[in-house]
Amino acid sequence: MPVFFVSSTNISDNSIIIEGPLFEHLVKSLRFRENDNIVVCDETRHRHYVTITTIKKRTLEGEIVKSEQGPSPSATRIILGQAMLKGDHMTWAIQKATELGVSTIVPVLTERVIVRPKPDRFHALQERYTRIALDAAQQSERWDIPEVLPPTVWQDFLGNFGHATLTCILVEREHLPGLNSLPLDKEFQGSVVLLVGTEGGWTPEEKLEAERFHFTPISLGASILRGETAPLTAISIIQSRLGNLG
Repeated sequence: MPVFFVSSTNISDNSIIIEGPLFEHLVKSLRFRENDNIVVCDETRHRHYVTITTIKKRTLEGEIVKSEQGPSPSATRIILGQAMLKGDHMTWAIQKATELGVSTIVPVLTERVIVRPKPDRFHALQERYTRIALDAAQQSERWDIPEVLPPTVWQDFLGNFGHATLTCILVEREHLPGLNSLPLDKEFQGSVVLLVGTEGGWTPEEKLEAERFHFTPISLGASILRGETAPLTAISIIQSRLGNLG
């Protein structure tokens, strides 16, 4: 069952009030009714099992029948810098990266990005991508929602994230070490930044600039993966190395 995210301010003792977009989604889209059961999670990582008691015109009220505290946040944060992909390819990458447990998703504007939104569209795109991540987090029963930043230009991304604990950039068509060469294990703590390009890859200048910011070039092997497949493959390997998969 999906886990729906609510604010702890909507919870009082053993009762909960849901309103706004989530109310609309539950009642009008999913057609939940009184006496149905739902599961919600708040920002304190508490999961509540709720029986709907009353549905009004704009609010839903429920009784919390059981609550549980979630696990502590991981000591490792995975930050995905994804060069913006066309249409559904970007949607798919955000969905699956969320399911695989990334902490932060940053759409990056690189030289070979085809879709280049104007700055006045950045906020609207951030809201859209955040909704996609929220839906994926609910469906995959995460304890939290990844942060989705607005589209970020290449140089700003390098400057903002180049000082993380571990930074790497996926590069194709070159004989390079793989992700298994990185110092990752169950004891690793800190941030892992993964920078992934479009199907067109990086320009020579971008690769040199990334290395100047200490991003380690990494290969996923001889196969050329699609723009939305590469990050998911890399995230899966990283999570496995950290002991979170497998």
